[in-house]
Amino acid sequence: MKRLQIMCLATMAVFVVAGGLASSASAIALPNNLPESSAARPWTGETDETNPKLVPTEAGAPEVICAKATAEGEEEAKKPLGPFHIHFSGCKTSTEAKCKTAGDEAGIILVLGTWHLVFDKRTPELLTAVLFLIETVTLTCGVLKVEVKGTLLCLELEVTSSKVTHLFHCIQEKGVTKDPVYFNSEEKEVKAALLCSFGAAFKECAELALASYTYKEAIFADI
Repeated sequence: MKRLQIMCLATMAVFVVAGGLASSASAIALPNNLPESSAARPWTGETDETNPKLVPTEAGAPEVICAKATAEGEEEAKKPLGPFHIHFSGCKTSTEAKCKTAGDEAGIILVLGTWHLVFDKRTPELLTAVLFLIETVTLTCGVLKVEVKGTLLCLELEVTSSKVTHLFHCIQEKGVTKDPVYFNSEEKEVKAALLCSFGAAFKECAELALASYTYKEAIFADI
C-alpha cells in the first residue's frame, strides 16, 4: 500500500509538469497511437541483453550499471501519454557499490513518472520519440547519495509498423543524451535534459538503454 501511495503521488506531481508542457502547445496535432482506444490501455516493457546504465558528466562520478529493467505503464484514452513505473535490478556503481532506492532491497532502483509520445524531426528515419518526465529519484550506492531528475528522450524504431511490441533506444554520448531535441505542437524545439547529483550540484547525465514496450494489441504511430 505504501508503494502504491508513493507511486500515485509521484505520478500526480509529474502530471503537473506535463500539463505545463502541453498547455503551451496546441497549433498542430501531435503523433498518436492507432488504433485509438476509448479506454486507458496498459503496456509492459523490458530491456534487451544490454545492461542499462546511468552515465554522468561530473568528473570522478561513477556510472550506475544495472543487470536489467522491467516496466509497467498505461496509455490514457485517446492520448499518447500516461504514467510509468520502471524497476531496475542488479544495480551497482562502476566501483562495485550496490545501489538502491529507499525501502527497496540492495540492487533495486524504482523510477516513476509519465511518458509522452513526441516528434523527433532531426533524424528522418526516427520520426517519433518517447519523452520520459521523471520524478526525482534518490538512491544510495554504499556511502554515496545520488539524485536523478529531469527529462529523458528515447528514440522509437519502426513506429509506422503495426506491432504488439515496439523498440526504443535511449542513447548517450559522454554522459549527454544523443539527439536530445524534440518538437512540441507549435513546432518549437525543446531540449530534454536528464540531471544527476552525486552529493553536489546537479549536472547533466544520460541513460543508455535498449528496450521494448508491449501492448495487448498491435499498434502503430499515426504521424
